[in-house]
Amino acid sequence: MVCLRTVDAAVRQQVLGLAPAPRQARFSGVAADTLPAAERHHTRQAVAVLRDEQPVGFLALDHADPICRYTVPEPSVALRAFFVDAGVQRQGIATAALRALPAFVTRQHPQAQCVVLTVNFVNPVAVRLYRRAGFVDTGRMHLGGAFGPQHVLVLPL
Repeated sequence: MVCLRTVDAAVRQQVLGLAPAPRQARFSGVAADTLPAAERHHTRQAVAVLRDEQPVGFLALDHADPICRYTVPEPSVALRAFFVDAGVQRQGIATAALRALPAFVTRQHPQAQCVVLTVNFVNPVAVRLYRRAGFVDTGRMHLGGAFGPQHVLVLPL
């Protein structure tokens, strides 16, 4: 079973060892970098993706990320740095984690009306994954990405 849990001392070391496939790391980063960054940022929440209680992925939620402006006037939470570890990809974990996201966000951020993310145009596999999980392409482009323009996707809660 796949679920989401705020990173705590019990899983932190395991999460730090997680990383996506090398070709994906430029889009999401690796937990050795993104977890400490989330912990240093006062509006971010570091979240472990667990399968059968074992960390297999990572994401960060941020209720004040600049991309939240794309959903105004609805309050949102930004999804950042999402990945599943390279060793367990292609097993449905990413889809299951994204399907668990609405309930987790609703519990953790009850003011949020949606989840917003940006995904690079040059990453069509991720775009398909997010759309399958219920995210809707707003038709807007975010131009602040390091690897070119990004789609702005929203998941209503």
